[in-house]
Amino acid sequence: MKILILEDNPIRIEQFRKIFKYQNIIVSETIDNAKEWCKKEIFDALWLDHDLNGKIWEDSQEENSGYQFVKWLVDNGY
Repeated sequence: MKILILEDNPIRIEQFRKIFKYQNIIVSETIDNAKEWCKKEIFDALWLDHDLNGKIWEDSQEENSGYQFVKWLVDNGY
């Protein structure tokens, strides 16, 4: 299984690496990097952090949020 993980917390990234150690995972810490991956790969699953840039409980309307990434995916036919 190919999994894209959008996450910027190093502790959570390490947890994902342990949980999915037998899967093909790509970890992206930014939306821009995740977009680049999605332009060239098809993923079986996405795990998306809702608040990036080290913030906690970020407004989903902010540019760098998992919600905005999902909007981009939908708008681009992913």
